[in-house]
Amino acid sequence: LVRWDTTRYTDWQKELIGGRARVTNASLPISGGENRTRFLFGGTYYREGSVFPKGFDLGYTRGAALFTLTHESHNDKLRLD
Repeated sequence: LVRWDTTRYTDWQKELIGGRARVTNASLPISGGENRTRFLFGGTYYREGSVFPKGFDLGYTRGAALFTLTHESHNDKLRLD
């Protein structure tokens, strides 16, 4: 027969999904220009960790970038975006 310790207890939910998930959320916008020409550049980064052990990392990561440029003519008849 196999010996079984009846006093031993393992919390399997805590063992398998009991970790802490880190979340990182960052954004950086940069804008500037002068009277007729303006620009905006920005970027974002998002990372969400997993509560599972290291061998089962099911985290989520995304990122994005944005660039806009606006220019107006001196006689205000033309605008480029």
